[in-house]
This record gives sequence, structure tokens and C-alpha cells, in this order.
Amino acid sequence: MIAPSDEPFVPESWQSPEPDGAGLEVELFPSVLMLAAGTLFQRNIFRPILEPSGIGVAEWRVLLSLNHYGDATAADIVARSWMDKAQVSRAALALEQAGLIERRPDPAHAKRVILSSTRKGQGLYARVHAQAQREQARLLALLAPDERRGLYLALQKIIRHTQGLGD
Repeated sequence: MIAPSDEPFVPESWQSPEPDGAGLEVELFPSVLMLAAGTLFQRNIFRPILEPSGIGVAEWRVLLSLNHYGDATAADIVARSWMDKAQVSRAALALEQAGLIERRPDPAHAKRVILSSTRKGQGLYARVHAQAQREQARLLALLAPDERRGLYLALQKIIRHTQGLGD
């Protein structure tokens, strides 16, 4: 359930949550709302940015990692992106076939390969990243400064908590 935009409404189950989650309907789960926001952003804002390039969101995340952080192994990208190993592998293969990244053996480890962005990949990254930054700024502009601060701190707290659960 999404509250009307002109009416500040926070459900009672969010204001005073029961320890056992009683009264917290599935559509009000924080995880469901976070996934909904992310899915809608990808579907309605980010996919249209990527469509002209012929790559999907997973490929973009690998390309972003290589261009932002530099050459890396697939394991490095998994650690940075929270993508799973299979996603990274499939995305890297598609990017390599499109000429956007290349692979080379890791001289320090015979079975490992290093991925790097090609000149073509760097150009695509620069174009898409500029659009992505503008869209992210538009999202932040929807919120008042105190809402932006609160959202950032809340997301960081949730990330830290959920990272600890997986370790």
C-alpha cells in the first residue's frame, strides 16, 4: 500500500512494530517496499537509459564496477556489487562479446582472469553514468534535506545489519 503523496501517512505497524511482526502486512514489509522502489527505478528510469546501448542492468553493474574501481576479477566484482557469481559471469560474457570488456590471465594466479573495460566500454560508461547521475540527483531532489539524511542513515543501518546476517 502506497500512501497518497499529499498526505503524510505512516502505518501504525511501522510506528510501533510488534516484536513478532504481528499486524505487519506483506505489502508493508520494509524489504518489499525497498525492492518495489528499486524495481520501479530500474524498470521506469534506468532500463530506458540502457536500452540504446543494448546492455541490461547486470551488464551495466559489471561495467560500472570496472570503470569506477578499475580492473578486477569476477570475485572482486561480486564483493563490490552484491551480485551473485553467476550473474557476474553471465554479464561479463555478454560484455566481452559486445567488445565492452576484455579478459586476460592473472599473472599472479594461473586459474584467475582479470577483467578490464575496453575503450568502447569506457565510452559507454561515460555516457550512461552521466545520465544515471542526473536521475539519482532527481530522486534525491524529491526529498527534503532531513528526509535525504534520514533515508541515507536508515539504508546504511539496514545494509550493515543484513551484511552481518550473511557472514
